[in-house]
Amino acid sequence: MNALHNVAAAMLEASAVGYAAAANALLQRSPMATPAGSDGTTWKSHLEQRVLELAAAVRVNEPALFARRITWLRRAFVARGTDEAHLRYALLSLRSALQAEIPENLRPMIAPALDLAVAALDEPLKPESIALDSTKPSDQLALRYLAACLEGDLSRAIRIVMNEMERGLSPATVYSEVLVAAQREGGRFYLGRNGPSPASAAT
Repeated sequence: MNALHNVAAAMLEASAVGYAAAANALLQRSPMATPAGSDGTTWKSHLEQRVLELAAAVRVNEPALFARRITWLRRAFVARGTDEAHLRYALLSLRSALQAEIPENLRPMIAPALDLAVAALDEPLKPESIALDSTKPSDQLALRYLAACLEGDLSRAIRIVMNEMERGLSPATVYSEVLVAAQREGGRFYLGRNGPSPASAAT
């Protein structure tokens, strides 16, 4: 890690809203702009969260961290029955926007994480790599809750759980089968399945 990584990360963090808006403008012109139940505002929020996650990976010089995040989102898209091509177009729009907006000397700090994430979308998903079973109602709920949390939309995450409780799901079931399951899956994502990457092990 060097000073340029910190500068690039700080720039991403400071301008996340603007970069997300630029990427969203590109995305809305693509053939896969709006999945069911989504709109330009939703995608802008999604893209802003991706910029912040990219900044975190850039700051510690861990491109694989961002790629793992995108892979987890891909799994969430598939589990929810949403065409994963939407995620691809969003990521490609973000990469194009950043290539146009980021100063040339900082692009090499950012490109590896973006390129690795795009490449990860071409890899087949391994079914055993996700602990939650999308065929189980409680795991579906945990997945929706966790996805909302990881997308930075805590109010939506709370609404997801509260709506199910209003439909009769008990607080004990919510805690044991939804919140704990979501926390476990979130921990698996952040820790990774294969331990630290070579870059982190070398530091």
